Amino acid sequence: MNLDIKKNFLEKWEEHFPGSELPIVCYYTDELYGEEFPKAPRPNKSGYTCIFSQLAPVRRGHARAFNAQNLGCFGARPTLGFEKSEVSDEIMDFLINVERYKKTPEHVYTLFDTNRTIQAQGKYIVFKRWDLLSDSDDPQVVSFFCGADAIAGLHALFFSSWGAEVLSVGIGGRSTAQVIFNKARRAIQLNPILYASVGDRDFLRNEIRVPELESRWQIRAWMCT
Repeated sequence: MNLDIKKNFLEKWEEHFPGSELPIVCYYTDELYGEEFPKAPRPNKSGYTCIFSQLAPVRRGHARAFNAQNLGCFGARPTLGFEKSEVSDEIMDFLINVERYKKTPEHVYTLFDTNRTIQAQGKYIVFKRWDLLSDSDDPQVVSFFCGADAIAGLHALFFSSWGAEVLSVGIGGRSTAQVIFNKARRAIQLNPILYASVGDRDFLRNEIRVPELESRWQIRAWMCT
């Protein structure tokens, strides 16, 4: 990790989004350098512990390492590349009867057929908050847990340099995307500079155009039913 990039980001983050939660990063590694490898979660009434629950200490500033031995959800292990991704009876029951995320077995099979399977590129996957990164770390993904104002600002800052793109929701159906989209739209309406750049202020359904930034937001959910 280039520590100049780390320092520059921290300064700009505090300048543009004061008080907002710092992002966390993740990367694969074969060695741990002080990162805690926690025990697997205790059994609970749900039968699993979501990876986002396990990331709560990371968001508070405690680096954690995971693999198939301590991930608390059977869905997280193949998703993060530590097990082969396949449809088991447990997953089928979970998606249809527990989460009610898919309606039929055919929908579940289609989901697994169309999603790309990854292979873990190391013995562990490490999650760490941005301010804890060292020069030996190699962050591969950055995740932001922040409010609508920060999301809108990040979009404007990034895509004003990199061109038009879409607002994507990695996990969740169209309703999830719509909620995030409306929050981001409201954040733009409350920001005089961004709102003025929209021009006619006529927000199209499921799309926000910001001509001055050559930017566009659209609803796109990767895992819609």
